[in-house]
Amino acid sequence: MARSEEVDAWLARYENPMKPVVERIREIVLAADPRIGECIKWQAPTFTYRGNLASFFPKARQHASLMFHSGAKIPGRYPRLEGTGETGRVMKLASLAEANAAKGELERIVRAWCDLQEVAPAGKRSAKVAKPAKPGLDEALAARVRAALGDRSDVEEKRMFGGLCFMVNGQMCCGLTKSDLMVRVGKAGYDDALAQPHARPMDFTGRPLMGMVYVDPAGVRTKAALVKWVARALANVSAVAPKRRAKRRA
Repeated sequence: MARSEEVDAWLARYENPMKPVVERIREIVLAADPRIGECIKWQAPTFTYRGNLASFFPKARQHASLMFHSGAKIPGRYPRLEGTGETGRVMKLASLAEANAAKGELERIVRAWCDLQEVAPAGKRSAKVAKPAKPGLDEALAARVRAALGDRSDVEEKRMFGGLCFMVNGQMCCGLTKSDLMVRVGKAGYDDALAQPHARPMDFTGRPLMGMVYVDPAGVRTKAALVKWVARALANVSAVAPKRRAKRRA
């Protein structure tokens, strides 16, 4: 597939230590299948074929982060894809050597996506498949989060984002969606949070939600790991002014 001048221009302006890795991944993906194309969407290079395959997360500086919007639905087994949710998956490659090592897997992903879109009925190009029955929330993880929050008197639990959210001092702090931990780290702590093992953008809408991350179960397996993530969320709450309720007029 021919390169997009729009993406060429974006990369010419892109200043990041991972730029060579991003460029190498781009080469691999575009060469994998003549059906694949590219454009700028959500302010980042995005690979497409009858739908959005994957977008780079441009702010990552410790690795090149490529988010596959419907990665969970692409047929095949891809060990480098991270994530446990029903939709998105992320691939993180920290060097040219890692990008080259992932070449075969990236090519298989691209071809599988294009093939899947070829057989998808018209008007249903989003790679939708029959969904299994949704399991309930991980109550054990919820109990662990409650314990990590301690005996604070300003904690409130709400159903939100299809899961359970813990509000602290009127601000969203953290929560869970089934087995994944959901952490609000804020814009200032976003890049560092995404650089941590088992973390990925919160992408339940198909695009990253700035300041929010998902953490896979492997990333909170121990008490110390969970407490560390909850501490990040609490630090963000402390940095955000509490919401003020509008006064009713007499």
